[in-house]
Amino acid sequence: MLAPHRLRPHSAYDALAAIAFFVAVAGAGAYAAGRIGPNDIKDNAVRSRHIKNGQVHRRHLGPDAVDTGKVIDGSLLPQDFAPGQLPRGAFLLDKRMVRTQLAEFNTPNRDGTQLQFACDLGGVGHPGVSFLPTNTDIAVVGTYSIDGTFNTVHGNGLHAGSSGGSVDINVMVRNTHGGRWANYDIWATYDSSTDACSFRGVIQPAEVNP
Repeated sequence: MLAPHRLRPHSAYDALAAIAFFVAVAGAGAYAAGRIGPNDIKDNAVRSRHIKNGQVHRRHLGPDAVDTGKVIDGSLLPQDFAPGQLPRGAFLLDKRMVRTQLAEFNTPNRDGTQLQFACDLGGVGHPGVSFLPTNTDIAVVGTYSIDGTFNTVHGNGLHAGSSGGSVDINVMVRNTHGGRWANYDIWATYDSSTDACSFRGVIQPAEVNP
């Protein structure tokens, strides 16, 4: 049997050629990375999985790239609005309630009308909303949903409560004793991992009467 032996170049030229080959191969990737431009990429070739997390920043977005359809309902906070962006007299709601610490709270009185929020119903997480003072004193027109099931309302008073899910109301409300109409656009959700309810939305004067 022939004993194994190392490969040896036959001449200095062979050695130089081998070195040149490996340098060329190793440098090709770096060269390509530095030379590929936008014109070398096919349309629609780059997908979201090709972009490293956290690499798209605000400066990369074009004008009007984000519209209302791309904003999660209830995700905006008071600090997200610049002075003057909300109508005069608007009240921006952003309230979180731990079920075991606070059973309910009311929004500020608006022409004799308040919206009351609850997070507890018999020891169960229960995001709910209702209008005060009483049903007969409150006129309500609009829509609301409980756990994704939509309903319409056109009458006196409104109570919408969910057993551990979500409540969404978009209604116009006024006190029947001379109050002015106001829009209530409110989202209420319950998070079982924190045993807390979140209430977000905006209350603002109505531009037209229903």
